[in-house]
Amino acid sequence: MDKKALAALSSNSPSGLSDADVKCYESRYSDITGDPRQHFINIGEDTGRLGTCANELSKYESQALLDRKPDLQRAYGKKSKYANTMAKQWYTDIGFFKEGKFEIDAWDNEPDFCVDSSKGHTTNRCYCPGILYYGAKTDPLTKDPITTLDHLKHWLHAEKESDDYVDCSFTGVGLKEDLYPELDKQCWCEYKPAYNPTKAADEGEPVSCNGQVYFMEKNMAENGKLSDWNHGINNYFTINDWNNTKKNYTCSAENFEGVDPLPGQEKSCFCDEEKQMATVEQE
Repeated sequence: MDKKALAALSSNSPSGLSDADVKCYESRYSDITGDPRQHFINIGEDTGRLGTCANELSKYESQALLDRKPDLQRAYGKKSKYANTMAKQWYTDIGFFKEGKFEIDAWDNEPDFCVDSSKGHTTNRCYCPGILYYGAKTDPLTKDPITTLDHLKHWLHAEKESDDYVDCSFTGVGLKEDLYPELDKQCWCEYKPAYNPTKAADEGEPVSCNGQVYFMEKNMAENGKLSDWNHGINNYFTINDWNNTKKNYTCSAENFEGVDPLPGQEKSCFCDEEKQMATVEQE
């Protein structure tokens, strides 16, 4: 990548904002005067403002992005904190501009409004099997109602992973003092995605998987949305047990005892490291 291309990346630009980020930052927050980059340094970071065009990926979203992109897995790993951090950076710097806003594949992962904490302590508990978000009920600048999780995350907020009920309060999410004491708060829940085998490679690419590998219909875009393992399982496929510490595998029929489940069609490999799905299919 040349110097000009590097300068366009948010992580390599002054104050962390590329020229495109500056325009997005100015359009998102109406009180900016003077140099937007200096404003971000002096005010924006402390008030939790989003300084990039790309939305902020959650832990679940960055993992889903890794699961979708084997090239990122091969570059950074599959499930480590480092891999998640680098996936978020790739999305901020490249993926958002190249592919648009990332949307998690799981149909049941759409974030939900959970509770309005201003309505009193008897009703401010939230059941959230996932990540609970605590933030302002209204926009600190415009005072307009905040009605999406993305909007809430444009400002200072707190997060707490949970599998049960959580108090929608600053103490409930582990803070020592409240955010925006002058504003009412609300909570949203992002549900933990259900487990599914994840994409490991397209046909002919190297595969890293300790578990069961599905050789199946290619992970293709359909109506603007990527298909996944659940889509491919409804067509012909074959499975093999692989241990990537013993052999360098590629996603090809020769590594499935020569079986080609869909002759003449492009295929992908999906990895089920927990070996859950073959049992489910047999029941």
